Amino acid sequence: SGYGSALPRFALFGWVSPPRESTTAARYAELAATGFNVTVLAWDDAGTAADNLVRLELTRPLGLKNLLLDNDLDSVSTSNPASLALADTIVARYRDDPAFLGYYLGDEPPASYFPRLGEWFDILRERDPAHPAWNSLGPRGAFFTPADFRAYVEQYVDATHPAVLCNNQYDFQITGDARYLTENVATL
Repeated sequence: SGYGSALPRFALFGWVSPPRESTTAARYAELAATGFNVTVLAWDDAGTAADNLVRLELTRPLGLKNLLLDNDLDSVSTSNPASLALADTIVARYRDDPAFLGYYLGDEPPASYFPRLGEWFDILRERDPAHPAWNSLGPRGAFFTPADFRAYVEQYVDATHPAVLCNNQYDFQITGDARYLTENVATL
């Protein structure tokens, strides 16, 4: 649904981007030199428009795309129609910037958040069909059974209709492999 121009063929990024105090052209150049083509929010990111606009400015010349967290979205809800003007403002901040990839809406959300995420996905998709909303889902290893993990992923898909499925899967550890990688990929 229109995401072809925004999404790279394969998004390669590290978790997470440089901390706010290290958000410099030199740090982003290091990321680009490693072959990364996407950045994601910084650890303890404030999710402010000002920080996001600096990231876009620094990464644009490097060809990096950004998944941005904008905490102003917390104030947007279809139950408050007046707040939808803020959604228009949020989208207008980023959508025309070539360094913008999409709206980052959270890490490993519990299923109880899915209805709210679905609402935000719909609001953003309506205003900016070219840039996806994005979450990083929980890993297979966080669920007792494969069926529990599959139900989690299916609930997310049913609520949000995402363009991208992404999750954190920490299979290769110092103490040994978790042995969920194939199952994780197959479920997604």
